[in-house]
Amino acid sequence: MTAPRLARSAVALLVLATLLGGLTVSVAYGFALEYGDTGMNRWQTALEGLRWWWFGVAIVAVLAFGALRLAWGSLLVRSAAVGLVLGTIVGTGAGAAIGAEQKLRRLPETPSCTDEFTSGPAVPVVRAAQSAFEQLDHPGPFTGGGSSGVDGCSSELVIPDGADPRPAYRLSLAEHRWAVECDAGGVLRAVRDGQAFELSGGAGGAGGWTVWIGPANLEERLLEEGEVGPRRLSAP
Repeated sequence: MTAPRLARSAVALLVLATLLGGLTVSVAYGFALEYGDTGMNRWQTALEGLRWWWFGVAIVAVLAFGALRLAWGSLLVRSAAVGLVLGTIVGTGAGAAIGAEQKLRRLPETPSCTDEFTSGPAVPVVRAAQSAFEQLDHPGPFTGGGSSGVDGCSSELVIPDGADPRPAYRLSLAEHRWAVECDAGGVLRAVRDGQAFELSGGAGGAGGWTVWIGPANLEERLLEEGEVGPRRLSAP
């Protein structure tokens, strides 16, 4: 090939690498926005994004290397090729981290306990639970899922992996005149005016944390796998 044709081919490869790099970054961002682990910190999420989309970065690197082979003598091509590879690496990790952060910001500050309840015996229960959730200060948002009905309202708290929400809830419960009845074995329980609050974090406080607010006189019951509800979340 002549030098001009080699240069045009190199530019074509760089343009293709740019398009694929942008697509890789966009996919990493969109995937994290939908499925990202909000319990990870930024660096962990960025590394996870690179682990998932490494092949996109690899294809960009191959195309950039091809452009270098065709036009090594061009400083502009060399700079563009190196910049594309580094930009795709940084952009993929940053896109994943930003997507996960935006997913976290979209989560509700309190559960939606009263949705779809317009009549029946559950209405006063879920309204009281909703009011109590809104009065308390929560150390993180909620998943938006959970359960709501005559036995109260519950949802899973979203906080970083390894974080302990109990100190924040102890303070908030005391400020709103809840009386703590139990604070052991991964369960923090408090009562006020016929209502009960429970924070449950699995055996010994490990795993995800579920918050429930409902009638204080509700009996304990074991739940099937995948269910959420008051008091005991798994068999002893």
